[in-house]
Parts: sequence; C-alpha cells; structure tokens
Amino acid sequence: MKKFVLTVFITVLLASCNSELKEEIETLKSEKSELEQRSKEQDSIISILTEVIEDVQHNLNVIREKEGRIRLAEEASSEKFKSLKDAVVQDIQDVNSIIEESKAKINRLNQQLASSKGQIKNLGVLVESLKKQLEERENTIAELTRAIEEKDETIRQLTRKVQIITEESQRTISAKEAELNRCYYIIDTRRNLKDKGIIDSQGGFLGIGRVKTVSGSVDPSLFTAADMRELNRLELDTRSIKLISEHPTGSYSIEREGKKISALVIEDPKTFWSISKILVIMID
Repeated sequence: MKKFVLTVFITVLLASCNSELKEEIETLKSEKSELEQRSKEQDSIISILTEVIEDVQHNLNVIREKEGRIRLAEEASSEKFKSLKDAVVQDIQDVNSIIEESKAKINRLNQQLASSKGQIKNLGVLVESLKKQLEERENTIAELTRAIEEKDETIRQLTRKVQIITEESQRTISAKEAELNRCYYIIDTRRNLKDKGIIDSQGGFLGIGRVKTVSGSVDPSLFTAADMRELNRLELDTRSIKLISEHPTGSYSIEREGKKISALVIEDPKTFWSISKILVIMID
C-alpha cells in the first residue's frame, strides 16, 4: 500500500514538474522569437538609417561642390559674371532643392531614432552632426545668394548707366554730325533775293561772304535747311540760273530739258560744300 502511494506521489510530482518545464520552454521560445523579431527590425532600421545617412552625406558633398562654383561667380569680374549667371542661378536652385530634400530625410531619421527605444540612439550623434552641417551649408548658400543678387543688381545698374551715357553720347554725336553737315539753300529771282537782303544791287552777298553757316545778319528762316549728305539734287524749272554762292566747278552739273533747266545735281557733296555751306541760286 505504501509503495502504491509513493508511486502515485512520484507520478504526480513528475507530471507537475513536466508541466512547469513545458511552460518555461514555451516562454523561452516566445522570448527568443521576440528577440529575433526585434533584432530583424533593428537591422532593418539600421540599414535604412545608414542608407539615408549616406544619401545626406552625398548631398552635402554635392552642395559643397556647387557652393564652390557659386563662390567663384560671386568673386568673378562683371563680364565673367554675366557668362556664369545662368549656371549660378541653376546651381542655387539645385542646392536649395537638395537642402530641402536632406532636411526631410533628417526629420525622418529623427522620427525613426525616437521610436527605436534606445536601441540605436547612438546614431543620433551622427544625425545631429549631419543636421548641423546642413544648417551651416544652408546659411552659407543664403549668404552667397544675397551676394549674387547684390552683384547682379550692381551690374544691372552699371549697365544701365553705361547705356544712358552711350545714348547721350550718341545723341550728342548725332547732333554734332547734323550740325556739321547742315547746309542752307535758297532759290529765287534777283528781285526777291535783293528784297530779302541776301544780295546787293550788283548781285553779291550781303552779310554772308565765305562763311560756313548763315550769318547772323541774315535771317536763317529765309533759307531751307538740309543735310549735305542727303541733298543730291534740286529740282528747277527755269530758263537760266546763276550760283551766287561759291562752289567749285566740277562738283555739280546742270540738267536741261529742252530750253529749260530742270535740275541742279550735286555730283561731289564734300567738294561742293567745301567753300560755303550756303547755296544761293538766282533764277530768271
């Protein structure tokens, strides 16, 4: 009887121990599975973070490269700057896009690090370093952008000043050329020329002589002003003419139609006007 009771006791004890052992084994298996899952998740997060960090590092290198080109343009001469301007503007736009992209990636990094429950927070130091570098580059690019804009505005102002000076100079030159090439002529009868005070009773000049412009003693409004570079022909309709003013023979010719004179043709303007810039033609 005692042996039977002992046997039953041992059997119950073994069954109880076996049950506890199974529970412990199941618990260990569950913990192992959870640890393996966490390890996989951590490896995945680390892989993603590493990839993002490499991308940001690459972006920083690209920014530094473009920053160097922008700085060269900022230090270039005005003429060199003009040829670099379009490329610099594109570089600035590219850099700003890269900065925004990198900032977004760093924000995602911080979010993933915050959810890592301290397992990979040692990467936070590197992320903060990248963030600081990015901020420094952003500030530098902003300063360079302002400098480029100021330089561009200065060049625009200087270009405008040069344009204004050039236009004023051209107007002055044109006015001087017009003045130098201005000539005067009058075609009228002897009586009318005398009445206007242009010739005397003998047919000579009054108050004009060998002058380059109309004399102050003669009313310029009596004459027709013209540009000697463009005045090549004067239409006439008269039986006879006489040039009261002096003009070299051979520098002009007279055209006739039947018994009448139809035109005075200036063959060599430079020679024709070399003695006087006033042409007085007396017709019958």
